[in-house]
Amino acid sequence: MLQTTKANQANESFALKKLKGIKPKGVKTKYTTPLELITKAGNKLINDIKSRELSHLVDCINVVPEFNQAYLRVKDFVDHNLPDLDFTVDDLKSYILAHSKVDLPSRNAPLGLYTGVLLSLLCMQNKEKGERTIFCMDGQGEYFPYLFFLANQVDVLALNNWKGDCICRGVAGFGGQANMVIGSNLESIDGFRDMGCEGGSSGLVIAKEGNQTVDIWLNSLLAVSSGYSDLLIVDNFKGILFAGKEDNNPATKFLWTSSAAEQSDLSTEKYIELITVARKDLETNHLKNITFVDKYYPEQVENYKKNFKVREMLNLVDKLNSEPENKQVETVLQLEKIYKEVKYLE
Repeated sequence: MLQTTKANQANESFALKKLKGIKPKGVKTKYTTPLELITKAGNKLINDIKSRELSHLVDCINVVPEFNQAYLRVKDFVDHNLPDLDFTVDDLKSYILAHSKVDLPSRNAPLGLYTGVLLSLLCMQNKEKGERTIFCMDGQGEYFPYLFFLANQVDVLALNNWKGDCICRGVAGFGGQANMVIGSNLESIDGFRDMGCEGGSSGLVIAKEGNQTVDIWLNSLLAVSSGYSDLLIVDNFKGILFAGKEDNNPATKFLWTSSAAEQSDLSTEKYIELITVARKDLETNHLKNITFVDKYYPEQVENYKKNFKVREMLNLVDKLNSEPENKQVETVLQLEKIYKEVKYLE
């Protein structure tokens, strides 16, 4: 009798264990981690575009004047589908790595814009908490076109060794704001283009060693259409050409580029070192652009480079390419310190 009871108990225990492993029909898996939630919403975004619920989004992405509408629509999508999302820089990095290497024209721009909206959301959430958002990421040659496309709010963003068209295009545009944006060793047609467009603003922007395969006008690349940036440093970004704003209103307080071409030299592709600074006109008391070319004003160019610590900042950007990500935060904070030291120089 005792043996029978023990046997029954063993069978019941075994049966209960089997039941625990059975999932009821119709019960969906619960997404619990931030990465799972972000991934699920990203997949839904693509499916909604395919099902025509957001098909108009693609048209907005392809037309510069409609960029802001594209951003707002994806932002509304995120607000609706991820209303209580609490995530970190590492969560966003994991999502990006999981979706790199994918080259599907129908997905590239929407997913890139999705990362831009998520970065903006993360920066705003952390700002409300009184925390910084310092996003440093070495792509190690990975491919992610439109990465951080139209990110509207940025604290510190440093990207190196990435491939893909339109990386960081339109960052801080349409009234947005970016404290610091650093890009180096980027293979990106139209990368960094339209930054700060339509009334946006940025603090320090450094673009270094970019492999552009088409010519880009610098005034449409950075701080255009009533946008503004404190310091723009552009070093060996192949294919970049320079043209001042038509109304001569300063788009930047200080711009240095090692690879600019005068408009009269476009056909011969003569590249020059150039500095543009915004200085007050003593008669009108308004700021206006003053440009110095090393060919004619070598002393002035060298003095401005020294005063604004251009070489020190570029050396720190080079350092980013030779150190692990956990060390990059310290380096970008050193960059920020220099930027704060020189931003009020005249």
